[in-house]
Amino acid sequence: MADTYDATKHIFGLTWLDEYAEVEASTPTGIEAQAFLNEWAEKIEELSSAGLSDELIETEFFEALYSEDWYDQQNNAWLAVQEMRYGGDPKGEWVKLQDTTRAFIEEALRSLGFVDDLTGELLIEVSDSFVEDVIFESADVPVRGAAVQLNENTAAKFIENNYLPKRSFVEEEGAFDIGAGSLRTLYNELEGLARSNFVQVNKEDLWDIAISLKREDITLDYAYDIITSQMADQFSFLEDTPILRRIMGSELTYNTDGTLNRQAMSSLQSHLNPYQNRIASLWGVPYNEISMTDLFGESLDDFIVGEPGEEHFMKMKDVRDWARSHPNYKQSEDYGTKMGDIARSMVGVFGG
Repeated sequence: MADTYDATKHIFGLTWLDEYAEVEASTPTGIEAQAFLNEWAEKIEELSSAGLSDELIETEFFEALYSEDWYDQQNNAWLAVQEMRYGGDPKGEWVKLQDTTRAFIEEALRSLGFVDDLTGELLIEVSDSFVEDVIFESADVPVRGAAVQLNENTAAKFIENNYLPKRSFVEEEGAFDIGAGSLRTLYNELEGLARSNFVQVNKEDLWDIAISLKREDITLDYAYDIITSQMADQFSFLEDTPILRRIMGSELTYNTDGTLNRQAMSSLQSHLNPYQNRIASLWGVPYNEISMTDLFGESLDDFIVGEPGEEHFMKMKDVRDWARSHPNYKQSEDYGTKMGDIARSMVGVFGG
């Protein structure tokens, strides 16, 4: 590039463009802006080397920029916001937008769990500058000249990405201190998914997954892959079995309230349900009173049989025999009935 070409002077400094390319690089608009500018950094180098003047390079750049949908939309929103803020219209509209945006931010933070569990007070003080940032990032202008409106979906994502730190999955960042709310609920649901596959995912990894999901840095499929991959490592004898393929091929979705929908999900627990039912039936107790981990260990070590290299879970006959040899079986109605039948048979044979 020519030594006299000043990219900062000729390209950046355009209203909000430099801010979104540099400061807000993680926002949807920022990502598009940064990709566009990275592409043009290479083009400018090529055009300059080819001998094009600075003025022609700048003209081509602006023509390309103005044809971008994201630029047109965001620039219109920015102009509308500035007109509300500094123009001749009554300042009340701008103040109203600030107030409603602040209320939206505070409610979003409460929903996430940034509240004192005892007092219910918000733990974060929302600054005026952040209110303006949310407006700037999330403002929609339905038609040119219409009132600016907050796009709540975009705003909510901007708020989450601002207050939930990006997790690395590599560095130890510890648990995340947050109260009851949607993030804590998601964490608890992920912990439940791990338990349903009889694996213990440490808190660090669970927070990595939960926060990354909230930030939309990863997908639900990727999150479940993390858990099921740990399960596959723990029960390596399941490799290439229909059980594992069914579990790792299942899908998770979100309910309308943001909780996890597990209806289409398969887990190791769902595979073991028939065995759990069989034990409950033999012992004459409700199904929900049978805990596979209480009976066979947190990692189901006692449910695994076979010689080294040939390990497998108990088969149904093994489970039946095991359940009948257990002290609980002798207290069951089934055991009493069988013993009564045996006694009556003996009386019939030997007389009485």
